[in-house]
Amino acid sequence: LPGRETDVLTRALAGEDLGTLFLSPEKKSGRAKQRWIELAVRPQGMIVVDNGAAQAICKNASLLCVGVKEVHGFFRPGDAVDILTIEGTSIARGLVAMSSADLQMVCGKKLNEAREALGCPVPQEVVHRDNLVLLEGGTRVQKN
Repeated sequence: LPGRETDVLTRALAGEDLGTLFLSPEKKSGRAKQRWIELAVRPQGMIVVDNGAAQAICKNASLLCVGVKEVHGFFRPGDAVDILTIEGTSIARGLVAMSSADLQMVCGKKLNEAREALGCPVPQEVVHRDNLVLLEGGTRVQKN
């Protein structure tokens, strides 16, 4: 920040995007992508998952429709979302394959039921494991 703008620290602490984020280069492109998801991408919404889905995610599995309990916020395919347990602990962040509107309609459904409900093709995973980052020491999040 060149020092010409006012209240930069206050604005940055309030979450405003200021300046440039430099991430160290990673040897594996997959790891670089995960660091980008974790640190540089601002989540557009939240997905609350059941205990089975939370356990599967913590074992490096993808998130499926059947494990989704609630959807909060407005997001499009490719946007980042935080993934929360039923208790409200943020356990992961990932890039979604579905919009929030579509996901609302297929929460808790198996893939064939989801396709029937939407009347169109549905991605197998809501968040593929390659687009998912586990958050260490999950933080409690207030769901609005």
